[in-house]
Amino acid sequence: MRKLQDSAAKEIIDLTTEINQLKKDMMLLQTNSQKAIDDRTNEIRKLDTIIATLKANIVEEIKLKESSMEEKARLEKALQMKIDQLTQDISVAQKNAIMVVNEKNMEIDRLDTRIKELTSAVQAETALKLQSTKETV
Repeated sequence: MRKLQDSAAKEIIDLTTEINQLKKDMMLLQTNSQKAIDDRTNEIRKLDTIIATLKANIVEEIKLKESSMEEKARLEKALQMKIDQLTQDISVAQKNAIMVVNEKNMEIDRLDTRIKELTSAVQAETALKLQSTKETV
C-alpha cells in the first residue's frame, strides 16, 4: 500500500507540476495574446489616424480644386468681357475710320471737280487770250 501511496503521491506531484507548467504556459500565451491584441489595436489606431489625415487632405484638395475652378471661371469671364469691350472699341474705330475715309473721298471729289472747273476756266481764258492775240495781229 505504501507503494501505491508513493505512486499516487508521485503522480499527484507530477500532475501538480504539469498543471503548474500548463498554468505558466497559459499565462505566457495570455500575455503574448494580449500583447498581440495591443499591437494590433495600436496599428488600427495608427491606420485610423492615417485614414483621417487622408480624408482631411482629400477634402482640402477638393476645396482647392473648387476654388481654382471658381477663380478660373471668374478670370475667363473677366477676359471675355475685356475681349468684348476691345471688339466693340475696334468696331467703333473701324466705323470712325470708314467715316473719315468717306469724308476725305468726298473732299477729294469736290477738289477734283473744282480743279476741272478751274482747268476749264484757265483753258477758256487761254483760248480767249489766244483769239484776242490773233485778232490784234
